[in-house]
Amino acid sequence: MVNQIEKEIVVVSDGHIGSKTHQDAFLDFAIDYINEGEDRFWIYVGDGTENNLLNSAGSPFEQTLTPRQQKRVFIRKFTPIKDKCLAFNTHSNHPVRTERLADINPDEALADAMGMPYTLPVDELQINVGDRTYDLIHAHGATGSTTMGVK
Repeated sequence: MVNQIEKEIVVVSDGHIGSKTHQDAFLDFAIDYINEGEDRFWIYVGDGTENNLLNSAGSPFEQTLTPRQQKRVFIRKFTPIKDKCLAFNTHSNHPVRTERLADINPDEALADAMGMPYTLPVDELQINVGDRTYDLIHAHGATGSTTMGVK
């Protein structure tokens, strides 16, 4: 009999902390789920914060938190699982709003603040399983993830 070890990788995307459609209970559930599993890891693929600016598609006046508050909440929530992060993709549409205007990427700042390495537009992660290596490619899409089903 072959000794089997199970590991899980959870994809975390589009939390949109600060959005009026943010699903806080669902995000907390996902973070707790990752944290409680010894062999659970995660990949971040962007839009953890809403980051609406005056010229954004969304209005900064409709956000429930300021961008600074969004950053603080993100750091507080994700710090307990930061060591389980396999990849932190920083090129998604909401941070790009600030990047275009000020050459500052909020997701890169989040990764830096938490002492995590960050990756750029398309990320490749190699996972070894036995004598095989699997390439996982992930990137942030542009589907407008506003419903629970998409999240």
